[in-house]
Amino acid sequence: MFPQSRIALLETYLVSDPENPRLLSELIELLLRGQQLELAWEYAQRGLPLADKSPQLAYWVNTAALANKYYEQVITQLTAMMPSGETELWQLHNLMYAQLHAGQYQALLALAANHYQQVLSHLPTRIVLARAYYLMGELQLAYNLLVQAAEMATDNSAELYGLLSLITLDLGRNADAEHYSGRALKLDPLACEALITKAALALAAFDAPSAYQHSSLVLDTYGPEIGRAQLILAQALLIQHQFAQAQLHFQRAAEQMANHQGTWLGLAWTELLNNQLAAAVPHFAKALELDPNFAEAQAGVAIAALLNNEMEKCQYHNQRALRLDPRCITARYVSASLLARAGQHQDSKRMMSEILNSPLGEGVETIQQRVIRHLAQANEQ
Repeated sequence: MFPQSRIALLETYLVSDPENPRLLSELIELLLRGQQLELAWEYAQRGLPLADKSPQLAYWVNTAALANKYYEQVITQLTAMMPSGETELWQLHNLMYAQLHAGQYQALLALAANHYQQVLSHLPTRIVLARAYYLMGELQLAYNLLVQAAEMATDNSAELYGLLSLITLDLGRNADAEHYSGRALKLDPLACEALITKAALALAAFDAPSAYQHSSLVLDTYGPEIGRAQLILAQALLIQHQFAQAQLHFQRAAEQMANHQGTWLGLAWTELLNNQLAAAVPHFAKALELDPNFAEAQAGVAIAALLNNEMEKCQYHNQRALRLDPRCITARYVSASLLARAGQHQDSKRMMSEILNSPLGEGVETIQQRVIRHLAQANEQ
């Protein structure tokens, strides 16, 4: 029977038998498969008081809560359901998954430790544990957990290889990242993390069109909430001097990654390049607040102060930037601008020439060099 017809029939049956766990289970399953998530949750709430007497209904009630991202509800339900000893694998997986998305990493690790062999035996649950390690910054632990699974995997998993590609990318192992992303995309051409890895590798090689293509595909497929894809897209637009569009995507990235310093710096720079100094000032300040020991953050505040004619503030932050990194290209640009303002035009021109002629490094850091070169070239014209 066509699912929608079956759904209508089940709803009719439930009018006369509203507490039938088998009918509720089948109806919730069909609604979830048809992406009717809110309606599935309505029936799941009806079945919640009956779930302790029906393992099948308990499973679908819990799955409906997960599908609707009601993570606290899942945690409460499963914590009450699970005994202290051995437990159903789906219960373990769903509880860890909910804890992951609720940011309860320590509780997740404690649960995994109590059921470690079950976690290792089930690839999706092992991946949840690896994601927790990754989000906690324990990249090597996440890598070890996944590479063991990859070596002994009997079933290929695009999610496994995609996450491995992102981890190895962040570990600076670009060849491995390329390898794992390729394996993931062979299994699933829309594997999210593999596409992000491809976009990041393209950006590092200054292949802006490829970075744009892969990051746009992520956002088109999975929605605008993927902050890292927004950031890569913004950077690809920035190095192509499409400053207005770059600013839009930096703003979207900042909404998703409020504690990522590079995102705030990118947003502030594009605002500066779009002649929006007033908007750039608090965003440079936000980047500095996140890490005052990063030279480019100090220099960003300095250049904003320079443009606002706040010379004492400019000199203070620029000196701090140069102490942190004497090669900081933004601080050198500010120093050259200060020399010009002091009438030392020859020294200023020499320093600007050094900025324009310094070799580009490797990777995303050189985006900053390109922006400063753009400003320096504008000064020379």
